[in-house]
Amino acid sequence: MFESKSAYFFGTPLRKETNLEEGIVCAYHYKVKTKSGKPYYIRVEEYPNTVFFLKFYPKSLEHSPKKFRNRFMYEKDRESLSRLVATCIQLAKSIRRQIPQAIFAFYGQWDEVDVQRASSVSQRFRIYRRVVSSLFSGETFKHLVVDSLNVYVLIPTEVYSESLRVMLMTQFDEIFGDSLVKLQVPQR
Repeated sequence: MFESKSAYFFGTPLRKETNLEEGIVCAYHYKVKTKSGKPYYIRVEEYPNTVFFLKFYPKSLEHSPKKFRNRFMYEKDRESLSRLVATCIQLAKSIRRQIPQAIFAFYGQWDEVDVQRASSVSQRFRIYRRVVSSLFSGETFKHLVVDSLNVYVLIPTEVYSESLRVMLMTQFDEIFGDSLVKLQVPQR
């Protein structure tokens, strides 16, 4: 389901942004079209220490501050969702061919339904965790799960060390620190 043949064609980035909020080195934007013709953007944010966050959102929400909170209706959007995640996986593999020490992170923001249900983890995070943990073995990547932030991280085993793990946790705290309260699911 998540093989390269399932991925959408992504080609070269549409654009590269460099004047971004503090902490982000640059961001690459790719555009894909689902089978139904609905366009999506995949955003690859590069942070210091070759950390890449992969995110996607529908083009219709491009200017919305809630673009990464789009909820998928699993039965209705199953194929598009599977292919979008497969595309993110193929992008990660493409980046890794160029930067073997690249670290990949997937962040699943809470949406309104997650908040109403007071879910400890978001729908997107559950999907990323299930897919990534089943596709990437512990032989190739160490898996770092930060439930409190809904972040799933893949660290190449050849660069993994306890000191790198600690450094990444510090880096995530710096990236998300001020907004951590906003990122966590609100209490009722």
